[in-house]
Amino acid sequence: MLVSIVITNYNYGAYLADAIESALGQSYPEKEIIVVDDGSTDHSAGIIAGYRDSITSILKENGGPTSAANAGFANSRGGIVIFLDSDDYLLAGAVDALAAPIRNNRLVAKSQGYLLPFGRADVRSGRTIPGKLSLSGDYRRATLKRGPGACRHAFTSGNAWARWFLTQVMPLPETDNVAVDGCLNSVSTLFGLTVSIDKIVAAYRIHDRNMGPTGETFSRPSLQRLMNRVEFTQDYLARWAQHLGYTVPVDKWRARGGSWRDGVLRFALSSLEGSQRRVKFKDLFLSPFTTGHTIRPKALIVSALLAILWLLPRKPALAMARLMLQMPKGATTENASISR
Repeated sequence: MLVSIVITNYNYGAYLADAIESALGQSYPEKEIIVVDDGSTDHSAGIIAGYRDSITSILKENGGPTSAANAGFANSRGGIVIFLDSDDYLLAGAVDALAAPIRNNRLVAKSQGYLLPFGRADVRSGRTIPGKLSLSGDYRRATLKRGPGACRHAFTSGNAWARWFLTQVMPLPETDNVAVDGCLNSVSTLFGLTVSIDKIVAAYRIHDRNMGPTGETFSRPSLQRLMNRVEFTQDYLARWAQHLGYTVPVDKWRARGGSWRDGVLRFALSSLEGSQRRVKFKDLFLSPFTTGHTIRPKALIVSALLAILWLLPRKPALAMARLMLQMPKGATTENASISR
């Protein structure tokens, strides 16, 4: 079965060659590499030109990450599709490992593996993203009950998608609030099985442009942008669930979020707006248990921290919220194997 590796790029010329080389170097025999440049103003076009005999290139006007993903998928032919961010790269054997579950079971909508973060001195050795993937299985009922956080997913470069699933949901809406991996991960559980493989499949580069709401970016506008994405993903999932004939508790999803981080994000935003008690204590306190796959002792510790957060005065509460949002999403890996 042909695998399409779609590399989306915008002004990551410094990293792009690593991504392309990692795709070309995969041992999987039936593959095509499609590089979509989303109107870069750096030297990305020159990098792409150097690989013109080995890849399919699409040079388009800037339309955002979702637009690039849509263009790449529209020009792909594979029965399996991997979207690779151009600042990441695949590790050896990644395509073989990710393709196998989809090739072997027509009910599998997606397969996923771990990411290995790198690029900053403060990245812990042995840490993976996420710390622990959800077990393989059918997460339809859990998703309908809990919303987008019901299954712990990989980031963009750690997923492979069955084409039969993607053809039903793409193209994705091309708005600023769309996170490609968030939308696809959330709705895929409504269509088919999720398979998690015990392997690190890609390297995830940590740098200033993907650090999230920390440091100087911890402001009302940046937090609001993140919250808009969270709520868009919830609404997107709800629309698909309703389209498929399900009734879903969107208000409960929104109150508790997909994770405790969503709760902290909502709390911080309401605090910056001067209405700290807008977030209910119960919703914030219970948010670590929302997904149903959090390790219970860890969830209890996080719940205790959230209780303290809610009770603090505004200024120290915001400082604590910023620290909590800086907490790494990954953890030390005990079972995932690293292949380079």
